[in-house]
Amino acid sequence: MKKPVFIISIVLGLLLSAGCDITLKRKPDKGALLEVAGEYLYKSDLEQIIPPNSLPEDSAIIADRFIRQWAIDVLMYEKAQRYIANTKEIESLVEDYRKSLLVHEYEQQLINQRMEPVPEEEMQEFYEKYTSEFPMQEDILKGILLVVPQDAPQLKDVRTWLDDSDNTESLEKIEKYILQYATGYDFFLDHWVSLRQITRHIPTNGLPQTIQKGLIEQTDSAKLYLLKVEEIRHKGDNMPYEYAKPEIENILRNRKKIEFLQSFEDELYVDALNRGHIKLLNPENQ
Repeated sequence: MKKPVFIISIVLGLLLSAGCDITLKRKPDKGALLEVAGEYLYKSDLEQIIPPNSLPEDSAIIADRFIRQWAIDVLMYEKAQRYIANTKEIESLVEDYRKSLLVHEYEQQLINQRMEPVPEEEMQEFYEKYTSEFPMQEDILKGILLVVPQDAPQLKDVRTWLDDSDNTESLEKIEKYILQYATGYDFFLDHWVSLRQITRHIPTNGLPQTIQKGLIEQTDSAKLYLLKVEEIRHKGDNMPYEYAKPEIENILRNRKKIEFLQSFEDELYVDALNRGHIKLLNPENQ
């Protein structure tokens, strides 16, 4: 029982003295560290799976697990080869899988090279037709979050500026104030953010159960949290277009992929017929 641990210790020592694709070869090259059932594990294989700047003890643990699993994989494969006599079905499955991978990769390259992006007007048209099919799963909002010390100056003015946040001059004043006094802030007037994400950064005790448009204030022992809700969509409401857009684009793109590939396959077949690459053979003549 001591022997495998001893072997692994030697291998680890060789590796750590220097600093994943597995390369299996029947003849050992320079750098071979371990041989199992005629297969060889190389120093380069281990180096690839050790994170840079790892502590020696961490590297040893990672390498130990890798070596053990590599040896088990080799031994199991060697056993399987000896005990599974009829491998024709497996080889056929492997070949089918290889063909599927090649075709899939080729299709992806065709799609990336030839398929046009989904037009904006097509996405908008789809949204208008199926708006009710895109309900919100959570509350989202647009607005400003401002965090300041409770004794910060000009708080009355700040509240006024936040109430008037659609005014360019008020926004400029808020930005200047942030540079001087804010300990944290977030501007999300031009994009939707989940309420869950915002409430991670503010005290939630006493927060209204249903958030509405307007200014919300929260405090803790030292700070004042000012949340100006400019727009809000509640759970169950229809998604705004810009929020639903990525999902709509994905739906339409998948549809276009199917249509594109079907069209390409039809053209491929017709072209092969025209070129005589598909021939009907008469079994009686064979």
